Amino acid sequence: MLKQVLKKIKNKKWLSLCLVLGLTFLIATLSCHPMFKAGSLDKLLNRYFEQYIETENKYPTVLSEEDYVMVAEYPNADAMNEYIAQKKERWQHYVQLPVLSEEVYYYFTREATKSTYADKGYGYNVSYMPALEEHAEILFGDSYSTYEGDGIPCVISEYIMDRYKLVVGEEIEFKDWKNAEKETLKLRVAGVFKEKESDDIFWEMEPNEMPANIFVSKEAFDEIASEYVDDFIFYSYYQMLDYRAITHRNAETVGKAMTFISGKEENFRENISPTINQYIEDKKTIDITLWVLELPILGMVLTYIYMVTCQIIDTEKNEIAMIKSRGGSRLQVIAMYLFQSVLLSVVGLVLGLPLGYLLCKIGGGTTDFLSFSFAGVQVYQPVWEMVLYGLAAVVGGIIFLLIPVIVSSGISIVQRKSNVKVNKKAIWEKFFFDVILLGVAVYLIYNFNQNMPNIRETALLGQKMDPVIFLDAVLFILSLGLFSLRLVQYLVKLIYHIGRKKWKPAMYASFLQITRTFSKQSIISVFLIVTLALGLFYANIARTINSNSVERIRYNTGADVVVSEQWEKKYQQSMGRMIDYEYIEPDFVKYNCLLEEGLCERITRVVYDNNVEIKRNTKKVKNVNMQGIITDEYGKTAFLKDDLNGEKHWYHYLNAISQEPQGIIISTNLAEELDIKVGDSVDVTRFGTTELMKNEERGTMKSVVCAIVDNWPGYEKYYYNKDGMKENYLVVMNYAMAYACFEVSPYEVWMKLADGVSAKEVEEALDAMELSYPVITGVEKQVQEMKESTLIQITNGMFTLSFIIALVLCAVGFMIYWIASIRQRELLFGVYRAMGMPVRDINKMLINEHIFSTLLSVLTGAGVGMIATVLFAELFGVVYLPQLHNIDIFLHFDMGDITKIAIVVILMMVVCLMVLRNLIKSMNITQALKLGED
Repeated sequence: MLKQVLKKIKNKKWLSLCLVLGLTFLIATLSCHPMFKAGSLDKLLNRYFEQYIETENKYPTVLSEEDYVMVAEYPNADAMNEYIAQKKERWQHYVQLPVLSEEVYYYFTREATKSTYADKGYGYNVSYMPALEEHAEILFGDSYSTYEGDGIPCVISEYIMDRYKLVVGEEIEFKDWKNAEKETLKLRVAGVFKEKESDDIFWEMEPNEMPANIFVSKEAFDEIASEYVDDFIFYSYYQMLDYRAITHRNAETVGKAMTFISGKEENFRENISPTINQYIEDKKTIDITLWVLELPILGMVLTYIYMVTCQIIDTEKNEIAMIKSRGGSRLQVIAMYLFQSVLLSVVGLVLGLPLGYLLCKIGGGTTDFLSFSFAGVQVYQPVWEMVLYGLAAVVGGIIFLLIPVIVSSGISIVQRKSNVKVNKKAIWEKFFFDVILLGVAVYLIYNFNQNMPNIRETALLGQKMDPVIFLDAVLFILSLGLFSLRLVQYLVKLIYHIGRKKWKPAMYASFLQITRTFSKQSIISVFLIVTLALGLFYANIARTINSNSVERIRYNTGADVVVSEQWEKKYQQSMGRMIDYEYIEPDFVKYNCLLEEGLCERITRVVYDNNVEIKRNTKKVKNVNMQGIITDEYGKTAFLKDDLNGEKHWYHYLNAISQEPQGIIISTNLAEELDIKVGDSVDVTRFGTTELMKNEERGTMKSVVCAIVDNWPGYEKYYYNKDGMKENYLVVMNYAMAYACFEVSPYEVWMKLADGVSAKEVEEALDAMELSYPVITGVEKQVQEMKESTLIQITNGMFTLSFIIALVLCAVGFMIYWIASIRQRELLFGVYRAMGMPVRDINKMLINEHIFSTLLSVLTGAGVGMIATVLFAELFGVVYLPQLHNIDIFLHFDMGDITKIAIVVILMMVVCLMVLRNLIKSMNITQALKLGED
């Protein structure tokens, strides 16, 4: 059997290679799933931990406990160290993660004291930290280990020095702590320390966060425990774990360990569970998204495998029938093809696993549709499940390989010759499955659109997405493709009937071939339509999601870079009560260096506040967002899409308030709320910007409404809180009036970058300025973070892979079909040539067949893809961008994607025609006629 199978493969080497290609893609696509999923989940976890660091300015994986023990049981530091070591071992037994650092200190609770220079009466915690000297830097004086003076030395933090006005050399006496000789405990301040490195993860509890701790050496601590204190030793223990060791494999185990330890130890604290819980919720969405986006690819590949197998079996039907007629059993025929399928699948497995690894890297490195950056793909590493998924793909591929074999293996040579039917209808066409499925798909689209608010709310709550939305898109493309193919068939028949009495022989024969073999051609036609439609649909949806996300970020930010400094406040008090405050403006001139160095093209100041009240007559609206702008600078720095406020360019509104000092621009919803028209007068009142003064008026301005707008740079109309969606209101005024009426107040610095300058360069320049606690918001960084988010990257990656695979399979599948078709019609073409038909007319026949089968299928696929994009763009937009926004979801078509598809299709058709032409030219008429006699 082996020789026979190898001979069959050799005789059909090109079809066999195409079959191996399909199996390889099937195995690669399925085997990359676990690797892609593992890498995406690990990336998601790392992203959450890094976000925790950025937002909380704390290390994200900390276990801690604050408690006390009896001095009688643990009389010294060594005993406490042993106690903590046992605790560490117990925690590690459950958690099993590397410990990067530990911060632990023991202390005796604060007691009343007096000091050398004044009887201050403060209480201090006398503490010992085993690793203090390794992680601290002495600013003034000496460490307790190098101190050579009298008394028991201690060191204090900068915070303690400033708060309690302690100095080096000062003696602190603890009046209530006495030894056996009735001598009170006295400590000498040997030095002042701070942490060596501000980013040292050792300092989970920083020195300045310890409100009353002074530190002594181990020997001093033991002496105090044995001679002065006989009740409790308190301790604080912080264990910093390596968050990089928490992966998709152990994340849930770590979460369960946190719950278990918390249940057993009352004072145990940790900050890992919130991140793990968020990860577990999002993990479901990631898993569903991957499968939903991968299923259409698998469907395409399986269809391709089935199509190639049908072509192989179609050329071997006579051979199968002969075997049956000569006594061979059906089981023997199936066994032979099963053996052949296994051989080809083994080759596919060998090639598919490495290709799956490569596809995963390509998908993981996708930053935009068909855009790649492989900087962070190291997180995607092979996993053992790839082999398991590869074997599952092998089984699925073999099943699809055997389906045509099983169907054809029951036909004998007599049945084969007597059961030749022309244009036998396909099952889907005969029973109108296309119409039924299209009806279901359209109903689901209608239902989803009616249920849009619930879909939006579900997405906002972070719950898993409905996979039926994605599957309905595929169902719609498939069913509309089949239905369109039915219409194309009717169109071709209509054209044929109209001109059948006028066609020349070659054209008549061509139309006759098309109409008689339409059902046979339907498989390649459906394949062309669906692959092209899916490729175009994925390209358009990916571009739409990415473009909408970027436009929203640009709109929300208002400029390329926005910088907010923390301004110093000067308070005024009367009778011990704060009555007002004023801000001290930092030097704005320093920003000019960005212009001088060519980093920025424009810079402007924008006063921003959201504690403003607008009043007209008896009506008023609070918490209005205010912008105070310098109109000329603002117009040249901020950006806004031209068509967002109708036909009128937003510069017209800037001109309106520039000519009216007390003029303002308000948002449409504010105008509707207060029934305001252009030209009306309103009162603008601004309140304090601090929590204490938020209800105190800082001034009121009599204003005239110069313009009413729907959209404005940086104005987000909608926001969400625990009560659901709310609306923001906007008022824009001249900077000079904001300054005059409301005094000096913090402003944002908006920047427009020079051409070719990245936001990172500007951020580095800002860092060099040593601004006071700046908040820097840049469009470029936000866009990068958006594209690196796990869900967006998975979507871009899978859409890109789908697009590439669809084009490859479409081109190869098309070539296979037509080459096999010409081989099967070799006798017919030989007869045509023998009857005197020139090669030129045969070429015209092929061109006509391509026009009315291939070209119509291609155009149909493009049309189906565009229709699906229009119908599903908003649905997909709600899934990925659920928040209501000033900018509605808009369609984005990239001509580059359409061009790529067009180039592939044109090359495919041209190459195919050239190959077919050469095949026909090389045909031997005598052999063809002899074949007919046989």
